Amino acid sequence: MNLSKIKFVVKKMILFSFLLLGISCGGQKKQNQESDSNIPAPNGLLGTLSLRISPEKVAYSPSDQMVQFELIDLSQFEVKEILCKINDQIYQSCQDKKIDLQKMNEGLSTIQIRVIYANGLYEEAMSKIKIDRVNPILKIVKTPGTMTKERFAEFNFSASDDGSGIESLQCFLDGKEILPCTSQYVSEGLNDGAHEFKFIVKDFAKNISEFSHHWTVDTEGPQINWTRIVPEIVLNRTSYKHLRVIFETKDLSTQDLKVKCQLNLEPEFDCSSGKVSLNNLNVGIQKLVLKAQDPLGNVSEKFIEWEIYNEELVAGYTGLSKTELQTLREFPQLSLTDGEPSYLKSACG
Repeated sequence: MNLSKIKFVVKKMILFSFLLLGISCGGQKKQNQESDSNIPAPNGLLGTLSLRISPEKVAYSPSDQMVQFELIDLSQFEVKEILCKINDQIYQSCQDKKIDLQKMNEGLSTIQIRVIYANGLYEEAMSKIKIDRVNPILKIVKTPGTMTKERFAEFNFSASDDGSGIESLQCFLDGKEILPCTSQYVSEGLNDGAHEFKFIVKDFAKNISEFSHHWTVDTEGPQINWTRIVPEIVLNRTSYKHLRVIFETKDLSTQDLKVKCQLNLEPEFDCSSGKVSLNNLNVGIQKLVLKAQDPLGNVSEKFIEWEIYNEELVAGYTGLSKTELQTLREFPQLSLTDGEPSYLKSACG
């Protein structure tokens, strides 16, 4: 080999050596710069790391305190340290592979995991987590009134959730679930009495909003019950010229009732106290009508019809008949209310 060829080979070897040295230094410098500046490389340096969050949910609620992550690493390098960061926060150690959700704000967050290997390389993986601590919004558009005489009821409502979205909607009528549950529901053929309709809305983070509506269906007039009638009328006939009536009224909707009484064709008078006292009645057919009306306009009536006849008066008691005297003798404990004729009181005495 001549001298010129030897010089040419030596020059090529020197240039190749400098080239290798430059590449090595440049690569190490790049690695050091990335490590020092803490800037993650897209998809990691090696592309061998993936991340799995457990439990995996569409969104997490206040009841979720912490999540755990699993790393799938195909690099087979020895792991020196595991770091985590949420959004733009700084990296922190998370060797236990747990992330505290209570430190995360409402909405969507990015969790970034950096695995540093013993050989100085690192790899990164990330995942998105949504935090939803807000209950769904339930807007009631239409419900029946708290008191109604209608046997049907219409409900109209809307539900929305900006955090994680609506997962389920449940409807219950008097404790029985209605399927399917839609934002508009009409129920027909309801019985008289109390009813309840309940909505339950749940979002994907398991936040729940509820609404219950209670109402009463009342299509009948108030109940009227005679509590006491004095004197007792046998076979719709009596010689007594007075009448004492005690009664009670009941209604599904309310006790705020209008109660009127009417004797024969005379004007009506208020008898909401539940007591009626009639005196100095004429001989002949008598009819006492009681009317009760609730606030819904339902009306009911009840009446007493009897005949008053004359008897031969007993001497010594002005206006006292034989039947009246015999009754007082057999039932001296008979209670007479205020307003009794004076001759009856003296006879009792």
